[in-house]
Amino acid sequence: MTTILYVHGFGSRYDQTNEKVLALSELGEVHGIDIDYSVPHDVIVSILKETIQDNEIDLIVGTSFGGFWAAEIGSSLGIPFVAINPVIHPVIQMSNRIGSGTTYYGEPYTITQATADSYPETIATNGAGLVLLDEADDVLPAAPTMDMLDSCYEVIIFEGGNHRFAHIAESIEHIQRFANSADFIYSL
Repeated sequence: MTTILYVHGFGSRYDQTNEKVLALSELGEVHGIDIDYSVPHDVIVSILKETIQDNEIDLIVGTSFGGFWAAEIGSSLGIPFVAINPVIHPVIQMSNRIGSGTTYYGEPYTITQATADSYPETIATNGAGLVLLDEADDVLPAAPTMDMLDSCYEVIIFEGGNHRFAHIAESIEHIQRFANSADFIYSL
């Protein structure tokens, strides 16, 4: 059975009733944690690595900023990942959020320049990944992501959709195929 880590996006939290988490649970056991994106990059790296080790994760799946993290941690640990509508320029995205704000759940946060500067310029491009995009994502346009990542990873673009990703049900078979092929390659 596949053990999956689901990584939520900026301003969100892990929710077991989330549509994507429920769909992924068809493929295996899904774990997740709440990530405080106001802390520096290395703090989140440590938290994710500990979670992966504690839960013996086989596949990392992340959405938006979570897609960046799926690629970042998956690439560094040699774990296959799926990045859904991922952030491809994390330092820019964090720089755009410098200051105080409120999460989607009404919780306050503050992003400092030091936190923004702790992020790499671009998403990792050296792992075993599958990238899923909604063409009509109005937050992170699909075309630049496709241009940057299609030579590094398999990229699937779905017509229409949105930043929250409207095609998780249609993606499950692609994720399962990818996980099976990655399992075969990594288990050799």
